[in-house]
Amino acid sequence: MITIFGYSAPQSDVSAIDLMKSAWGDVSQRVMEQTEIIDIRNEDDLCSTWEPFIHTHHYETHFSFYNSWIANHPRRTGEAYINQYNN
Repeated sequence: MITIFGYSAPQSDVSAIDLMKSAWGDVSQRVMEQTEIIDIRNEDDLCSTWEPFIHTHHYETHFSFYNSWIANHPRRTGEAYINQYNN
């Protein structure tokens, strides 16, 4: 699980995006990943921006930090997600 918090990923910030892609790996190889985006932009815009980090439908967008997985499960976000959706 990765959480992106309010970062717009401007095209001018190529080195930061490349570094994030390198760390996250090939999205097609990460079939159990979950991407969480906390931002005030609309969902379509966020999905377009963060497409290289989203595997199919494995993402959520939140307008508020307080509605996010990381806010509600700060120490065990991944375990909470798996417990809710897989168990």
